[in-house]
Amino acid sequence: MAREKESHAATSSAATEPQEKSIRLRFLQFLDSRPWHYFLTTLLLLDFLGNCIVTSVTSTETFYKAAPTTRFVSSACAAMYLTDALGRLMSLRRSYFRNTATIFDGLAVVLLFLALAGRYMTTSLSRPPDWAMFMTCMKGAWTNKYELFHEVNTNQKEQYIAATYCLFVAARICLKPRARTFSKKLHKYANHDQLQINLLSLRAAIHRIPGISAASVDMMETDLALICGRQDGCMVREELMQFLQKAMQYRPKELSVDAFLTHLRHVDATCTMQSTYGAFEVIKSTFRHWYLNLNTYKSLSRVRTTQQVDLWLTMLVVVLYACIVPAMAYCLQILTDQAFPWYMTLSPDFPYWDYSGQNIINVTKTITYKDEMANEDGKNPKENNLDIFKPLQSLQFGIMGILALAVPFVVCDYAMGTFNLMQPIVTIAIGFGFLVYIQPVLGIMAFSFAAIVVSSGPQGLAASKSEEFGKKNAFVSAEYQNAIACQKVVRAYAIQSPLLAKFGASIQSLGVAQFGKDFWSGIVQIYIESAMFIFVAVMTACLSIKVYNGDITPGEFFASVTLISRVSTPVSVLGGFMRVAIGNASSLQRLDEVLLGEYSCIVGPSGCGKSTLLGCLMQLHPVSAGRVSVDGADVKQFSKRSVRDQLAVVFQQGGILNGSILDNIRYGQPTASDDDCKRAAESAECHDFIQQLKDGYDTVVGQHALVNLSGGQLQRICLARALVRKPR
Repeated sequence: MAREKESHAATSSAATEPQEKSIRLRFLQFLDSRPWHYFLTTLLLLDFLGNCIVTSVTSTETFYKAAPTTRFVSSACAAMYLTDALGRLMSLRRSYFRNTATIFDGLAVVLLFLALAGRYMTTSLSRPPDWAMFMTCMKGAWTNKYELFHEVNTNQKEQYIAATYCLFVAARICLKPRARTFSKKLHKYANHDQLQINLLSLRAAIHRIPGISAASVDMMETDLALICGRQDGCMVREELMQFLQKAMQYRPKELSVDAFLTHLRHVDATCTMQSTYGAFEVIKSTFRHWYLNLNTYKSLSRVRTTQQVDLWLTMLVVVLYACIVPAMAYCLQILTDQAFPWYMTLSPDFPYWDYSGQNIINVTKTITYKDEMANEDGKNPKENNLDIFKPLQSLQFGIMGILALAVPFVVCDYAMGTFNLMQPIVTIAIGFGFLVYIQPVLGIMAFSFAAIVVSSGPQGLAASKSEEFGKKNAFVSAEYQNAIACQKVVRAYAIQSPLLAKFGASIQSLGVAQFGKDFWSGIVQIYIESAMFIFVAVMTACLSIKVYNGDITPGEFFASVTLISRVSTPVSVLGGFMRVAIGNASSLQRLDEVLLGEYSCIVGPSGCGKSTLLGCLMQLHPVSAGRVSVDGADVKQFSKRSVRDQLAVVFQQGGILNGSILDNIRYGQPTASDDDCKRAAESAECHDFIQQLKDGYDTVVGQHALVNLSGGQLQRICLARALVRKPR
């Protein structure tokens, strides 16, 4: 009676949720709540857009007028950023440094504040709002090589710092969802559906309890099957609490309650919350497989060297193809700025007039090039013996450059065949890099906006719809397989009609899920293309204002517009990859490789392919698509015997053959000695109960068994058979 009260008290204490949460946890949950998260994200976006538009529209002469307002607004926003960052740091403490996204998010906050402080340092607030106080004429410096206009040093430095500030704000917009996903995993599991415990690991924990009897193990496994209604997969926390309540009555007398529960805590638990499968995952997974393939080619024989060379040549072609657009923009700038005349005039040549007044005999065309104009000192640069471009030379260089670019464009386009993921990524990197070189402020703004567009938007919802479709598809497949396997029962009891109705409802639900997956994956690409189109239009308008204010030359305008338009296309192509990848998110979230000596669990709902994967690993089924590689080499290159000699498997149903226990263990390694078999049995924790049998290791099991062993005991014998094999 006392033992039952003790068990009931221990179960109640283990199952009761804590009534009060700590202040740190409550504050962390507030920071990760939807209202605060989307409020801060909206604030970041508005701060970014405000600084981006002001910095892009204003000229070097007028930026100082809008700078105080943007600094004040950014300072107010920075107070909210600081509250979020410090609150997250104090709540997570050491866990703050366990996640890469959280670390870089904190680093972005620090750099953001440094950039904001730099803006205040570059501008003295004590200066009167007089334009003369904000400008300094640089002697001997000119805005172009023709020495037409002096270079004026204004608060251009603050413009650069403001653009850098926008870059760090954009980094926070990209990193904040990932940091939030990580911190949400550290919450106490108030929602039971967020914690899942692997059933196989729980069964293994039951068998590891010291002093527990075989009958108790069988009863606990029976209770587990009745509570969960399945043999594999995962169980939720409510089911675990119910199981612990019943498991306490099977506790060995020599074990305390705490020790008993400690053994049952050694299980594999996972959280159902997953990070969004977005642009970062697509790029990371693709480059990872390229890297693995490259290492595979290096590790194989010389026959594969051609594939390695092809991969490097493909990378070279992609880089050359990405350099064509910046080169075209450079040549276009030369054509516009250096080759075209400043103005052209037509004047009649009076000595050759026909005085009848009917026809003009001759008209003189006067072309004035930029290098022939007088500068601000009234002198012609040609008289100073300066080494400058001649108009004809510039025109020839620009025209020949644009025409010559057609050759590598055609060659590279033919060599690549179709667009792949490497091409848009390299084009974006090189294109934005050259844009930052010719227009630093505009380049930083464009890159920041593209990063926000690619990493935000409806990607999370699209990924969740894809995962929902994957789960329902696996459920329908499991129902179909179950109906086929039980077809005799279905026919015998004439239950075709209710099964068809149930299957039809599942198919209808699957169709709705597939429509949602396809619809939202398409919305992802539409969102990226529309956002980039609007951005190009806004930046074109901003550049035209800069040309009007004299901040940039017409050549720089055409070069920048061309470059932005061409670079936005690869971003849209990347959006197409995102649409396909998110549409297949349930299958793309895959295990890339299993490392030697690493413990890996393959879990999932019924029908998702766990048994099929095991069959492919054991070469029981042929691989229809893709390949299974060991040390980078396809297993098809080796014989099945050589592969299976290095593997060991324990099936769920065990697989005891007719014969003695010693014979069944030795089947794992025919050359194993009796001592090897007994050591394997000790490792599998079945040596003790075998010794208690009348005939010991010579006890006959299988169809002709003379003793009745439990399912757990037979499973341990199978485990000993796998251990004696000493697999690699």
